[in-house]
Amino acid sequence: MTTIQKTKQHTISDLPFYGFIAVVFVVAKLVYKQFGNDELWLFLSPVSHLVGFFSGSAVEYSSESGYFLSTLNIVINEACSGFNFWLISFVVIGFAVVTQVHSQMKKLIYLLAALFIAYLLTIIANTSRIISIIKMNEIFPAWKDKYEWLHVTQGSFVYLFFLIGTYLLITKYLESEN
Repeated sequence: MTTIQKTKQHTISDLPFYGFIAVVFVVAKLVYKQFGNDELWLFLSPVSHLVGFFSGSAVEYSSESGYFLSTLNIVINEACSGFNFWLISFVVIGFAVVTQVHSQMKKLIYLLAALFIAYLLTIIANTSRIISIIKMNEIFPAWKDKYEWLHVTQGSFVYLFFLIGTYLLITKYLESEN
């Protein structure tokens, strides 16, 4: 049995969509440099409150330091926002949309939806990352201060897992749409 596979040809009409993705990325990166805890509340607040909910910790906010989870004795601040993950997720989803969707109107709608989907993915992935680090520190308390690189590596694996999983789900969905 022969399988016929549709492949999309890239055309000049795709350039505005790639341009949109690039502009969002560049502008967001430039603006992000100026952001602090107050400006990143859209990323920090949901993650902090979800981590607080799942860990049973109270959450207190301070503009200077971020979200303090007293029971855990941790601070979630701009460094933990997941903003860069949001941008990378948007770019990955956006490129999947541009390369696999044929309708120009659908591309536009899906690209705008990609901003929101990437945001939801960031909240879920970032919450998972922080909770898994907390759990890892509970299981291996001696590693917490001794192996700082493990914290970074673990976070990278969580983000990579969510990014690859999302890409596979999005491309599967887009293939079924065409």
